[in-house]
Amino acid sequence: MPHRLLASTYLAEDYFDLVDVDSFGSDSSHLAAALQAVKYGGLIYLTSTDGFCSGVHTKFILVYRAAGKRPQRSLAAYGSYLRALPHANEQGLRMLIGAAVKEGAARGLSLKPLFSLYSYHGPVFRVMLRVERGSEGVDTSSYGWVGHCYLHGENRRVGWKGLSQAWCRCQPATDSVAAAPSTSKPTPLVLSGPMWTGPLHDAGFVGSMSSLAQQWGWSGSAVPKGSPHMVRQSKNNRQRPLEVLLGLLAEESDPALPPWFTCIDTLAQHLNTTPSRYGAVQK
Repeated sequence: MPHRLLASTYLAEDYFDLVDVDSFGSDSSHLAAALQAVKYGGLIYLTSTDGFCSGVHTKFILVYRAAGKRPQRSLAAYGSYLRALPHANEQGLRMLIGAAVKEGAARGLSLKPLFSLYSYHGPVFRVMLRVERGSEGVDTSSYGWVGHCYLHGENRRVGWKGLSQAWCRCQPATDSVAAAPSTSKPTPLVLSGPMWTGPLHDAGFVGSMSSLAQQWGWSGSAVPKGSPHMVRQSKNNRQRPLEVLLGLLAEESDPALPPWFTCIDTLAQHLNTTPSRYGAVQK
């Protein structure tokens, strides 16, 4: 039924300003039809609820060892072979954006993410993108691979031309290796992708949302304070107020930021210390 609706809109040249593809699981079969039905300058809103594709644990706890259970499925649905990495939530968003960008490029369209959001409930991955007329081809500067070193914790983008040099740039912290670095064997990075490696949000669009939220008096949380969902909040399912959430999106919109976040606990582990939250960053 959705395919018929979107196809009829395309054939009638009566395009939509916004197409919301709220599909279940990793069903990406509606993506092509949705791109044909949206007008230039319009918006497309995508959904994925298949946490195993990106590595989200079934209990909504980020346990990256759950990843790798469906790499063939993520490859079939989104064209991305995802590995077991400690950034499962972000990896799912980048997978979804990358699939849309690639599909749009095949149709001469340029897609840009406006905002991305992961919700533990489901889990649910949601991304909104603007669709513009574009030249054929994919911009490889923002669509490629991300490498991770399990031994040293290094994360970095890996371009298409650099796949053969995807080695960790760190050396094991041992005297023997430090004394003879030329004879040490480099550690290969675990590559995940291809996926979107650019910004997850657009700073201008997020700023406009913040202004509209203030204008319309939207603030706080949509969940009432007395709700059991607020009482049972935990580290993994916090209900952030809208203004706090938009502030986080604005901070994450910096195009200079590389893919993947870094947990303070992970940083402290690699530093072989237990610093405070701010102490680890300062070091």
